[in-house]
Amino acid sequence: MQLRARQEGLGALGWLIVLAIGSFALTCLLKIGPVYLDYFQIRKALDDVAADAKTPSLTNSELRTVIGKRLEVNRIETIRTSDIKFVDTREGRMIDATYEQRVPLIANIDVVVKFDKLKYTLPSR
Repeated sequence: MQLRARQEGLGALGWLIVLAIGSFALTCLLKIGPVYLDYFQIRKALDDVAADAKTPSLTNSELRTVIGKRLEVNRIETIRTSDIKFVDTREGRMIDATYEQRVPLIANIDVVVKFDKLKYTLPSR
C-alpha cells in the first residue's frame, strides 16, 4: 500500500463548504451594507445640523424642517422627521434620532440593526 507524500488541494466537499460560506458572507454584505450607508448619511446630516451656529435658536418645528430637508436631499427614507425626538435637559436641548431597522436576510430569518448613537445635545438658547 502506497501513501501519498503530500496533499493535492481541496476536494469537492471542501470547495462546496468554501462556496457556501462565501455566498452567505456576500448575501449579508448585500443586505446589510445599504442599511449602514443610510446610517452614515443620517449621522452626517445630523452632525452638520448640530454643528451649525444657528441651530440652538431654532424651534423644534424649524429643526424638524431643517433635518427633513437634509434627509430628503440624501434620499433617506429609513427615518422620518416625526421619529426624531427633542428633549429639554439641564445641559440644553437633546436631539434623539435613535432607530432600528429590520432587514430580511434568508427565508424567515431577519436581522435587526439598532442605531443608538444618534443623540446630540445642543447648548441652551
